[in-house]
Amino acid sequence: KIPTDKIHLGKSFRSFEQSNSGEIKIHFEDHTTTETDFLIGADGINSLVRKQLFPESQTRYSGQTCWRGIADLELEDAFQHWGMELWGDQIRFGLSKIIRGKVYWFAVALDKPNQKDDRQFVKDKLLKMFVGFHPLVKQLITATPVDKILRNDINDLKPLKHWCQGNVCLIGDAGHATTPNMGQGAAQAIEDAYYLSRLIAEQPDKNIFKLFEQKRRIKVDAIVSQSWTTGKMAHWKYGKRFRNFFLKNMPKKFLEREMMKMYNLTEVY
Repeated sequence: KIPTDKIHLGKSFRSFEQSNSGEIKIHFEDHTTTETDFLIGADGINSLVRKQLFPESQTRYSGQTCWRGIADLELEDAFQHWGMELWGDQIRFGLSKIIRGKVYWFAVALDKPNQKDDRQFVKDKLLKMFVGFHPLVKQLITATPVDKILRNDINDLKPLKHWCQGNVCLIGDAGHATTPNMGQGAAQAIEDAYYLSRLIAEQPDKNIFKLFEQKRRIKVDAIVSQSWTTGKMAHWKYGKRFRNFFLKNMPKKFLEREMMKMYNLTEVY
């Protein structure tokens, strides 16, 4: 059980100071400060901790934008237990049931960054874009309230040389944000927390950040790279027949082995 007096809400991070001996002073937007021995930055892809720790770090735009929504729709029996992604001509659409009568969906297309939709016409735009897809796609878009359709560009973090420096360490999206193509962004953040907490428990008085990075780096970098490549491949303008043939004929045992690599946890120690 976490003591409630150790959790402070409503604090927005502004900056930190790290002395030569490693002590850290954290400054908040409300002009308060606190001092600590270690700082873990878990503040997402736009991490302020990372921007100060590694000012050369950069997010990168994938060239793709994504619309997301939750449709008020009961799926047919054939789709009840499926999570699926449909690839078209440089566009794709995915869906997954959440609970009875609620289906999450996403639609991805190539576009320039930072574009905005006229909310009045966004559903018509999507219906026209995906007119050649399975009829279920039209049903999902139509069954989604227009004010519940979100649009966000797909970005990740250009891989960093390191996640830690001194007594400051980045975890989750702050250190290795990935595109959503592998469905592993939140999963890898959770794994970070698991590994880091185990290492701290084993060596509570030591800086184990470099060891943590060593344990996690190979797997995380592979996922970030594969997710980026998968997203690009899904939107190829040319070579789609080769891509489809290759994916359809990939050995099942190979796919299972790669899947287990991603889902398995290796020993922390």
